[in-house]
Amino acid sequence: MIILKRLEWLSMKVNIVNILLQGKSKLGLLIAGFGILLSSFLIASVYQLFNDVSFILDKSEKEEGFQYLQISKEVGVSTSLGLSSPDFSVNEIASLRKQNFIEDVAELWSNDFRVYGRFAGNGFDMFFTSVKPNFIDADTDDFQWEKGQVEIPVIISNQFLTLLNHAVLPSQGRPPIPKIAIKQATVDLQLTKDGKRLSYKARVVGFSDRISSVLVPRNFLDYANHELSGNTQTRVSMVVLKVKDSGEKTLRRYLDRNDYDVNGEQLVVQKSKTVLKITLGVVFVFGFVILILSMALSLSQIKGLIYQNKDRIRMLILLGYSPTGIIKSLLISIAKLLGVIILLVLPVIWIVFNSVHALMLTYALGLPQLTIGVWLIPISISMVILSGIFASVKKLIK
Repeated sequence: MIILKRLEWLSMKVNIVNILLQGKSKLGLLIAGFGILLSSFLIASVYQLFNDVSFILDKSEKEEGFQYLQISKEVGVSTSLGLSSPDFSVNEIASLRKQNFIEDVAELWSNDFRVYGRFAGNGFDMFFTSVKPNFIDADTDDFQWEKGQVEIPVIISNQFLTLLNHAVLPSQGRPPIPKIAIKQATVDLQLTKDGKRLSYKARVVGFSDRISSVLVPRNFLDYANHELSGNTQTRVSMVVLKVKDSGEKTLRRYLDRNDYDVNGEQLVVQKSKTVLKITLGVVFVFGFVILILSMALSLSQIKGLIYQNKDRIRMLILLGYSPTGIIKSLLISIAKLLGVIILLVLPVIWIVFNSVHALMLTYALGLPQLTIGVWLIPISISMVILSGIFASVKKLIK
């Protein structure tokens, strides 16, 4: 009885996995472990990337799934020669409104005078546009102007802000300007045409992802056009379309047939959406294939390990080890290995997507969140692998 207890105590001190691996190559197990690590990272990353892409693409579909296309007329040789106009006529806008694949149309009215502004020590030419309020994707509470008011409220595009902070200012050795600072600053404006001049100050009251220009209130634009150009009718240089699906073939054919250029998020977004989905699907399948191969390699390695150590396993059983104890010892070691893989994968994912999301925020694409699925996927994969190994090892040893 004392001898049996002594043997049991000794067996507890023996590392079964070390005995089984003694004199055996560990390369196969290392390859399998790396495959599990890589596949877990790929599958979790694809899941998060799909959520990030959906977040970006759905950002412009805030109003019941509608999308907005900013279109202009293609400038050709006839336009340069003055034989055709780059502006939209009343009939052309009416034709757009008649199309059943277009929900609504908004004219983008333009200035007929030169606009010169000075901001942060920089002088630059710019242009003004105006659109009806329900097409503006920014708060319009402060977007009001009355005759005699020197300060003009403007809404600028996020693309313009990105260009300013990442191209114009760095090229001059100046630091970028945050949105909050831009909203507190004013721009000195000189509006001129044919010797006439108006001086104003502009203050940014909002930012738009939908309209890629500088927006001013319609009544100010009409007033300035009349004062400087004598025009009572403000020209329409671009048009904004409200549509259900910017990738609809009928819409695309119509725009191509009429030589309309599409700006902003527009049709490229829809094409990009399809390409991204296909790409992410391919990467997901690639990760899944690696996972299957890694699982098969792991099981193959463990089966080979058991077959090669039949005599050692018999000896362990004769020394007092139970088959259940041997299985348990193997599973504990495998679980530790999978735990190390999880501890490697999760921080890498967190670092990678924190960097990606910071970049998205810098370029005004929004700030998506890491989903819980990203953390659960590597854990779930490890649990499935552990369950498969348990069933296989139990069958072999017993």
